Amino acid sequence: MSQLDQTLVSAGLVDEYHLSIVPTRVGHGKRAFDDVGSIDLDLVGTHRFDNGVVTLTYVPR
Repeated sequence: MSQLDQTLVSAGLVDEYHLSIVPTRVGHGKRAFDDVGSIDLDLVGTHRFDNGVVTLTYVPR
């Protein structure tokens, strides 16, 4: 996460998150919100692509 991302998330200025999950190897990669701590989110949408990628849409509670 960039410094701008951290600032916006910490200030509560993000209305919606779209996270794409790309299947690779379990246990690898950076965790999405390690830099900003705990964020309370509600899952409001999902979309699965034929290649296995899943896009999840979350909004803050």
